[in-house]
Formats: sequence, C-alpha cells, structure tokens
Amino acid sequence: MTDKRVQFFMSYAWNDNRLPPGEHPDKQPFVATLAGQIEWHFNDAKPNSPLLWWDRDNIDDGTQFRPAIRAAIEASAFLVIVLSEHWLASEYCQLELQLFRERWRHESDFAFKHRIILAHKSEVPKERWPSLLPEQKGFQFFSRHGPYHWLGRASEEFYRVAGDLAKILIKRAKFEGEEPPQPPQPSRGLKVYLAKPAPDVRDQYLRVHRELVRGGYHVVPGVADDIPLDAGALDFIDRELKDARVSIHLLGRSAGPAPADLEHIAKLQLNKAAERIPATGADDKASFHRVIWAPKRFEEPSGQPVERDPIDTVKSFASQQPGDRIEGDSISPFTAFLLKHLEDIDTPMPPGEPSAFDHIYLCHDESDTEYAAEVATLLEEHEINYVMPAYYNTTDVERRQFHRERLSECTAVVMCWAKASEMWARAQSKELRSWQTLGRKQEFMCRGLIAGPPPHIRKDEHMLRHLFPSKEIDLVLNWTQTEKPSIEALRRIFQTNAEQRAHE
Repeated sequence: MTDKRVQFFMSYAWNDNRLPPGEHPDKQPFVATLAGQIEWHFNDAKPNSPLLWWDRDNIDDGTQFRPAIRAAIEASAFLVIVLSEHWLASEYCQLELQLFRERWRHESDFAFKHRIILAHKSEVPKERWPSLLPEQKGFQFFSRHGPYHWLGRASEEFYRVAGDLAKILIKRAKFEGEEPPQPPQPSRGLKVYLAKPAPDVRDQYLRVHRELVRGGYHVVPGVADDIPLDAGALDFIDRELKDARVSIHLLGRSAGPAPADLEHIAKLQLNKAAERIPATGADDKASFHRVIWAPKRFEEPSGQPVERDPIDTVKSFASQQPGDRIEGDSISPFTAFLLKHLEDIDTPMPPGEPSAFDHIYLCHDESDTEYAAEVATLLEEHEINYVMPAYYNTTDVERRQFHRERLSECTAVVMCWAKASEMWARAQSKELRSWQTLGRKQEFMCRGLIAGPPPHIRKDEHMLRHLFPSKEIDLVLNWTQTEKPSIEALRRIFQTNAEQRAHE
C-alpha cells in the first residue's frame, strides 16, 4: 500500500454536465452532483483519502486540449468514465482515454482495464464501446423507468449508487501500488476467429467470447470491433482471420446486417473463412477449419420453440466444407466441446532455426526518424528485412495499433534511441518484458537497443545496462560515438544471442 494519495481522473462529456436554460441556480447538473458525492465520501475516508480530479470548466471539443488535463492524466492511477452517448461522440473524451492508455502503456490490456471504472449515465450498447473499455457491469444511474438524475434533481437511487461507486473507488485506491491483477491464465498463443454475431445470438456470442478469453486464447475480432458496413468489411475480416487456426460461427435465425453490396455478415464470414480451408480439406488438426454452432432447438421471434436440422441450417447460410465441425447442442455443451476441441489442436509450434534477420521491427520515436533511417539503410544494404513504425498523418490510435501489431509478429525488435527522451526509451523497453501479453506465439529471437548520438553520461556502457535490464533488453549496442556503424557488429552480436538461446 502506498502513502501517496491516489488520484482518480473523471472523464465526461460537457453535455452531461448542463442544465436547461432557466433552471434554478441551486440545482446541480449530473456530473457535478456525482463528483460532489464522490468527494464527500473521499473526505470521509481519511487518512490518505484518494483525490478526484475533474475539469469544472465544462470544456467542449472546440476547446484546445489544455496542459493541465494532460498533467492530471499523468498523475492519475484510475479513470472514472461517465459513459453516455455524449461521451462516446466526444473526440475530447476519446483523447483522454487514449492518453490514459499511454500513461499506463507498460501494463497489459488486462491490468490496464482494471484501472477503468464505468459510471453509466445512460445506456450505450456494449458493441459500440471502444475496445479499451473493460468488460464490466459498472455503476448504472438509470433504470427502465428513467434516469436517477433529471433536471438537476437526484433521486434516492442516485445517492445509493453514487455511494456504492465511491466505496469501490476507495477500495481500489487502498490496494494501488501492489502487484497489478493478472489474467486467469497466460495467453496460449492460439489465435481463434470468433465470428461477429447476428443480434439474435449476441448473448451466446458474449458467453463464448468470455470463456475463450478465460481459457487464455487469442480471440479476434475484439468485442467492440464491429465489421464495417461498407467495402472495408472484406479487408477487416481478412485481416482478423490472418494466422487464425480456427474460425467459430454461431448461427441463429438471422444472418445479421449486410455491408453495402455484400452478403449479410454471418454468411460473409463463413465464406471468407472457407477461402482459407486447404484444397485437400481440413482433416488433420493442424489445418485451418470452421467450428459451427447451429442449435437444433431455437426460438422464433414470437417465443415459439422450433426444431431444425443443424446440417440444413449451415447449408442455408453457406456451403458445407471438408473439416467443418458442426454442433447442434445447446450453448453449454457446445462451449464445453469447443474448449476441449481447442485444447486438442493447441499443440506448440516447432521452434525452428533461429534467424535474427527474418523480420526486424525497427522501433523508434518520431524524433529519431533520421537516425533510424540510417540503421535501416544499413540493414537494407545487407538484404535484411525490417519494418518501421508509422507516424506521418497518423492518429495516436492508429499508430499504437500498428505498433502493437508489429510487436506481435516480428522475429526480433531493435529500439533506436538517439534524440528521444529517456522516458520514451525506458517505456518501450518495459513493454518488451512479457512476450505473452503482446499476443505473440513465441518469444522474441532478440530484443535489442541501439544507443545513438548524441553521447551522454546516461548512455555509457555501464549505465545503459542499469537502465535496460536483461529481462527487458537482451542486447545493448552503444553507438553514440560511432560515425559509421558496421553490420558485422550487429550480425555478430545477434548471432551470439541466438546461439545462447538455442542452448538454454
């Protein structure tokens, strides 16, 4: 437990903190009322009571993002989101979420999402949530009868839920600084494609997704990642299917929405998955295949139960393929079958021969683009494959996604650190501690650091190894005084590391 007071940052849309014109000045809008309740409970939790930071200026998307907000996010251990349609539509709020993720970039997605607490002002369908939001119930300030806070007046239910929220925040603050939560099991590395569902089987989809994640499987697409309803649907499905060992399809009565000029999504995903099935079929467990749930018993929209043949159901959506596993039991037996089936095919991939130069991710900060280009030229001259980060005309979200994808698939990663801040370099280094949390199938062949000019006492041989321990960086090259580095040094050191790993 830490002696420092833990800070919570409240992210909200300014439209959720307004009153209609002409309302009595003694009334308070929703966010101000909620913040007041939380602060009251915080003050009652002394000593070392937590802090709540929220912007009382009600700024909107037309206002410049202020340094004070960036500083508050950097100082915050948790993010309280007042979730509503206004919050979802606010670019300002989405930027706060992204900055908070950058603040905790060293943590896995699982640990990071533990730092977010949701206060639902109004209903927002879960399928529209940003992928960074956690799968949690949160605290709901409305019911089917209406909101708990209306026109400046709060109901008893509002105060009860606000009190429960404050108690949870105090509890979270109490244990901040201890070991962050861990997933039930580390990632197995087996990538599975769980097809996006039609609305009538969404509950079953969420259940299967939850069980797969608990089992440690790499499940794509994310729950909040919708298939685009335009021509981009094809690229989306192809990208997510890449490297998956199996695709899973849940078939109800509906085929779901249809992207423009394309099939409905249930049929489209079945057909795109069929394109990946080998021409000889999928008879061995190593081959890509489809697992399809087409329950024998299903309810009509009227609630009337009907029976159907699973094979006929599949054929009404798409052509049956060799190797298809079609199940017609209810969702519980199907889920048990699915987990057992995945366990059977989840055999470790052969390690293969170490090759340092198969695919290098040349990671660097934008300020070090020129220096990284010099290193890239060196690699290119010796026909060594590499890929560099994306910066130009790219959003933070796109840049971060590209970065994570490269880390998940590269053979080796080399950080180029020249003009960038030490904070950037150490943050990137820390991210490389655990290859499992990056969605990789196996360890990096090598994690390297090239320290380039300008020279500095923090970049000498002795200090570099203190800053970048071996559990994060395998090899360190100090090229701060080198005008023209040679490929031989890089190749020799990488080869030495490969040989060491082969004998471990």
